[in-house]
Amino acid sequence: MAILISPYIFPTSTHSTIYDEMKRLLYTKVNLIILIKETLPTIAETFRYVAQRTLIYLLDEKEEKFYLIQKTPSISTEEVTLIDAFLSKFLPIMEHEFPVSKTWPSELERYLENIKYYNKFPRLVTIRNRIPEIERKLRETIRHALETQLGPNWKEQIKEKKPNFVRKWENKIKERPDKEFAKDFLDGATLGELLHEIAKPFTDIIKKDKAAEGHLALINKYRNVLEHPLKDQESDIDEKTFNKLQIALDYIEKVLCT
Repeated sequence: MAILISPYIFPTSTHSTIYDEMKRLLYTKVNLIILIKETLPTIAETFRYVAQRTLIYLLDEKEEKFYLIQKTPSISTEEVTLIDAFLSKFLPIMEHEFPVSKTWPSELERYLENIKYYNKFPRLVTIRNRIPEIERKLRETIRHALETQLGPNWKEQIKEKKPNFVRKWENKIKERPDKEFAKDFLDGATLGELLHEIAKPFTDIIKKDKAAEGHLALINKYRNVLEHPLKDQESDIDEKTFNKLQIALDYIEKVLCT
C-alpha cells in the first residue's frame, strides 16, 4: 500500500505530477491519497487513468468540504484492515492541524469517528465501517421496491403509518451538515430501522426463508452495539460474533440489494 500526503498534486515537469513520480517509483495494489489543498476537477483529471485501487481523502478548500473518493472497486478485508489501522493513528493528528471535521459528509464523519477506536475495538470498527455503504445500497433498493409496490405516493403512505419514525428521521437529517443532499426521510434511518421498520412491513424484498430471518434477527440483536456511540462500548465483539455479522451484512448487500 502506498500513502501519499500532499498539499497539492502539482506538476513537477511539463508531462508529470508528483503522483506520476510516485507511480514511477512504487508499484502498489492500494493507494491511500490524502490531499489538503486541492479541487475536485484537478483530482478527476489526475486520477483519470489510474488502474490501482485508490482511496482519496480530499479537503476542497474552496467549498470547505472533505471528501472520500474511491476510484476503483471495493478493496479486500485485509486491505481495509491495513488502511483502518493507519488512519486510526494518522487522522487525529491531521484533524489537530486541519480542523475540518464540521465540514465532513455524515457517512465520512461516522467512518472517521469509528476509526478513532480501531485499536480498542478492531472487529467492531470493521463491521461498523461497512454499514454506511450497505445502508446506501439498501435505501436505493427499498425506494425502488416502494415505488413499485405502493406507487408514486409511497412517502405519504409511510408517513401515515410510521409518523413517529418519519419525524425522527427528518429531524436527524436537519442536524447534518450535508442535509441538502438528502433524497428523502429514508436517509435518516439506520440499517436496523430500514430493515425492520420499512423493508419488512412494506416491501417483499425480504423473502420469507430461514436464512433471511436468521440474518435479520442477528442484526436486530446487535443493533445497540452497531448504532450506539463507540465511546459507550466496554469491549469488542468476539471473533464468532464478528464472523456471523460479516455473513449477515454480506447477505443484505449481495442478496437483498440486487
